[in-house]
Amino acid sequence: MAAVSRVQWNPSQSVTPIGFTANAAQGAGVTAFMLYQYSTVENRVAMQAPCDGTIRNLYAYSDVAPGAGETLTYTVRVAEADTAVTCQIAGAADQEANDLNNSVEVNADDMISVKCVSSAGAAISRSSGGFLFIARGF
Repeated sequence: MAAVSRVQWNPSQSVTPIGFTANAAQGAGVTAFMLYQYSTVENRVAMQAPCDGTIRNLYAYSDVAPGAGETLTYTVRVAEADTAVTCQIAGAADQEANDLNNSVEVNADDMISVKCVSSAGAAISRSSGGFLFIARGF
């Protein structure tokens, strides 16, 4: 059974920022998953939701721009499915992106991860970022 990452949960706070990072470089044309570490296998990095809540305000950063005509697309995944919470870093100059418009509801014990898809010619990069988890019922 794969290890499950868990966030340190403080029930007195209803909003918890969750960060993600790639502890390894991502090559071109690769689909990777990340939260507290990086893997091409989602269940190695997914986090279990501590309670019902909402995820919103996705931010992503890459240490280098993907390159002219290239992209890095970040998507929050819940229960091994893509959600509408997504953003894209594109081109030779951009190194960050965000989604401040979309959100997704999460049930307690749902597995959460962030997927990053690099286009076929994207520069090798390391990603980081975060999103907000807003607890329901507090």
